[in-house]
Amino acid sequence: MAFDVTDWNINPNQKWFVKLSDAGTTALIELFNTLADAQAGTNRVAFANVAFGVDVKVLLAADTTPPSFGTLAKFNIQLDYHLKITGVDGDATKRFAIGPFTDLPPVEDPLMLSEAVILARANLEINRGTHSILARALSLDSHYPALNGGDIVTLSSTRRGLVAVRNRIESITITARIDESKELTFNDSLEVVEFLDFVRQ
Repeated sequence: MAFDVTDWNINPNQKWFVKLSDAGTTALIELFNTLADAQAGTNRVAFANVAFGVDVKVLLAADTTPPSFGTLAKFNIQLDYHLKITGVDGDATKRFAIGPFTDLPPVEDPLMLSEAVILARANLEINRGTHSILARALSLDSHYPALNGGDIVTLSSTRRGLVAVRNRIESITITARIDESKELTFNDSLEVVEFLDFVRQ
């Protein structure tokens, strides 16, 4: 195991430099405004000594150097620590840069709530989820054994102005006829549906 800072709750909300070192029977935690100070061990803002362990709560005591701005305090006053650290006796000295906290804007905020964006998103949802079903009955000139319910057939009709319209077969009716010469013929009648998207203009 090596020294680690597992949580922090320090105000002012600035970039801090934390130095963790072995002080013999305890861990020494030191807080600095700059990396140069943390490396030199000068201008210390706060410090504490705590027992070794995992996620140990640290309550800092202010030293002579103030923070870069403001006064040393807890960022969330409901929490009873400034830092949490992990370490065991004999760990090598380590320095960490932590903070500042960043509050990310929610998805609903500013940019995503302009009138144009709202209208565009609404149109997209309406267009994506709105459709109608157009049913047709088709009579074929013969019997096609390969056709099955659920198959997709393409319909073209000059008279109806249809070009390569895709339809799904809902049902197939096979009709048998015997002509005057007693010849047996089969014809298929299909019930098909076409799905039409409604697009809001």
